[in-house]
Amino acid sequence: DSGRSFFTYDALGNIIEQRDAKGQRIVLQYDEVNRLTHNQSYAVDGSEEDHLQYFYDEAAPEDRAQFSVRQGELYQVTDTFGGMKFSYDENGNLKKQARLMAGLNGTFETEFKYYDDGRLSFIHYPKGQLELEYLYDSSGKLNRVREARSLANYYIINSERDYNELGQLTRETYGDSTEDRYQYYDRSHRLQKLQTIKPGDEETEYRNLAFGYDAVRNIKVISDEHNTPSLNTGISNIQYDDLHRLRSYETANDWEQRQSTHFSYDTIGNMLRNDESFGATYQYEDAHKLTSVGGAPIQYDANGNITLGRGRVYQYNARNRMSQVTLENGWSSQYVYDASGQRVFKRVNKGDAGSEDTYYVGSLFEIRNKLLVHNVYAGNKLIAVLAR
Repeated sequence: DSGRSFFTYDALGNIIEQRDAKGQRIVLQYDEVNRLTHNQSYAVDGSEEDHLQYFYDEAAPEDRAQFSVRQGELYQVTDTFGGMKFSYDENGNLKKQARLMAGLNGTFETEFKYYDDGRLSFIHYPKGQLELEYLYDSSGKLNRVREARSLANYYIINSERDYNELGQLTRETYGDSTEDRYQYYDRSHRLQKLQTIKPGDEETEYRNLAFGYDAVRNIKVISDEHNTPSLNTGISNIQYDDLHRLRSYETANDWEQRQSTHFSYDTIGNMLRNDESFGATYQYEDAHKLTSVGGAPIQYDANGNITLGRGRVYQYNARNRMSQVTLENGWSSQYVYDASGQRVFKRVNKGDAGSEDTYYVGSLFEIRNKLLVHNVYAGNKLIAVLAR
């Protein structure tokens, strides 16, 4: 329950102020065509926590040589940690984004290129240490992700062999030649087997999972056929209640004995027992508000955010995003976010052991204690993490 929030609107129906149950406020301003220009958040005591500003239609004079922005396009967003600038190609695709990182006194640029049909063809990562090329087959499916300079492959799908007649993926290959292979049931077309292997003179198998289902397509068994299948390892005898909620399953323990894990719920769906949490029991008030797990109290603020649970203390900013987590040993993690809500900074304080900082440039690039980390994606799937 997030409590009661109050909203104020202008004559055109735009929200200009939002006040939550804690008394925190968000104040919004718009231009003459109803585009957001200012977004300010205020703490309970009335102090300003952050001020986001949005700029459109054209780049600043000093940026026009590097940033192409046309009428109606977003050029810049400023935030407490610096902000972002954007450049676009003639088709309106994002061509470049520059993250201004106040904590590092620097700018980190990511560049993109596209084929004529709008598909992504190229990513140039910040600091120039990685350039990726994306290749597609004649039907438009992504079939290769490789490093543009060395032509080293990170991901390969051969569409002539690696999809079945229904378009389901049957094989994908990674840069080290490791393959994921998929098999499907003939009638239901649900996943039957997932195997991870490395081809060679002597094929190496890393994973071999088989899946079974009941008549309503709930998973009933996940068999581990790689690790001594004769011992019936994996997950089996998966049971559900009449509402298809997980009730129990069996696994093999370290002594090769089968053991059961159970779950139970009350009449309105609240979990009462969860053996995955060491048999913890759950207690509620007001029908759905969880107040304790295994006897450990759970506390909330007026907006419904958990402030205490499992030995951790949680704090939130005026936008109800988690700003700090403190453990029982005194260690803590602090978080800062950009205008879109993405994390841009994390600091882990380890007491006498010092602290570790991580800076995030979108989802593609991170700086972890001066180590440059490149995240490589094929579509939405993370396929490689390169640290340099």
